[in-house]
Amino acid sequence: MGRHVIIIVAYKGDEWLPNCIQSLTESTRQKLEIILVDNAFNDRLYEGSVLHHDLKVIKTPKPMGFAEANNFALKYVPNDTDTVCFLNQDTISTQGWFDRCLEAFETDTHIGAVSPMLRSYDGKGWDMTFVDILQQQPNFSENWLTGKKDSSPEVVDELPATAMIVKWPLLLESGPFDPLFGSYYEDFDLCLRLRKCGAKLGICPDAFVQHFSGSVSQSKEAQLRRARWVLRNRVIYRVRQGSHLRMKAFLKHFVFVFPRHLMRSCIGTKSSKPVSAVLKAFMDLLQIVPRLISERIDQQKWKSFLNESGWNQEPSERVHSRSS
Repeated sequence: MGRHVIIIVAYKGDEWLPNCIQSLTESTRQKLEIILVDNAFNDRLYEGSVLHHDLKVIKTPKPMGFAEANNFALKYVPNDTDTVCFLNQDTISTQGWFDRCLEAFETDTHIGAVSPMLRSYDGKGWDMTFVDILQQQPNFSENWLTGKKDSSPEVVDELPATAMIVKWPLLLESGPFDPLFGSYYEDFDLCLRLRKCGAKLGICPDAFVQHFSGSVSQSKEAQLRRARWVLRNRVIYRVRQGSHLRMKAFLKHFVFVFPRHLMRSCIGTKSSKPVSAVLKAFMDLLQIVPRLISERIDQQKWKSFLNESGWNQEPSERVHSRSS
């Protein structure tokens, strides 16, 4: 059956966790080991509706971004684990999705990470953010959304971490999420490193998870924070994609893209971001210019993070260093 660990980060998760965990445990024949991360503001996390399930609860020392909170949990993953699944709290599992995703690994042994298709939370339509991701993929075809004739996985460049399953040995090789991102685009950055390790990424066309997009960004303050981080992190990700062309990509964003965003914000076009979010994202990026334009400096920072976090230690040592 294999050993499969599910990581669920709970942040203001009272409304979502009971359905998330209940539907997950009922959807698969696999024995799952669930790590539930108490990442703040979960008033009913320790009630019976959640804790009657077989799961491990760990509490972060402070509220963390999505990347950091998942990395916090990864320190507790046993060494003999086969796969790790990052699952959002605002999801509902449909029957058999996890099992069909595992079958994708058997269909093509070069696949290192998979994702189900993501539908809206009520199951009546598609998660539109997911659809946008699919449409950006090199081999996208409309029949991915209208129904395929076979269940073979589609190979893509990027997967969302909404319900992403990754082979644990591959994750050990690629490293965890980069905390530089905090939240948003940290999953695409991980996908970039997984592909650099030689792995394929797959979408399972006959596996479905329902998702409420934006459950933690419903207040005005949270929406502004999200807009800021999306703008900031999109630049970091795209600059990294360029690798040796980093300076060119950096100048493109600062000379052309950001002024255009700012102009659209001032005019108030339909898809524009608030002026304050654009300016704050711009200031955030100015603080990490050396890391953006120099791949050498970027790699040094990344290696320092891996060493300081104890990522290369044995699991028992990593847990001990976290708890001490």
